[in-house]
Amino acid sequence: WQEMLGLREFANINKIPYLILGGGSNILFADEGYDGLVIMNQMNKVQIHKNIVTAESAVNLTKLILICSQHNLGGISGLANVPGSVGGAVMAMPVLRMCGLAVYLYMQKFCRKMERSQ
Repeated sequence: WQEMLGLREFANINKIPYLILGGGSNILFADEGYDGLVIMNQMNKVQIHKNIVTAESAVNLTKLILICSQHNLGGISGLANVPGSVGGAVMAMPVLRMCGLAVYLYMQKFCRKMERSQ
């Protein structure tokens, strides 16, 4: 995550427009392309401690569901047909509300903090 924030800071200092991209499953670019820096989010670690799951923003939702089910942890199966990553789901908060998840509130707070610092 430090590399990603460093790239964002570089773009800000040099007044380069930037886009932080997850897996790209919900992104379409115009034929003209993007005149700026595309930062590929590769934060894809999942940690499980007892019944607490910590997933970084680039973790694929399907992968997260499978990992949780392998550890007998449920509650996110409502995300099974949602393409994309944890970060994308956090930014599209209604998707999380449909599953009744409060798990991502910390991540949402972090994303809002990043948005304010831009």
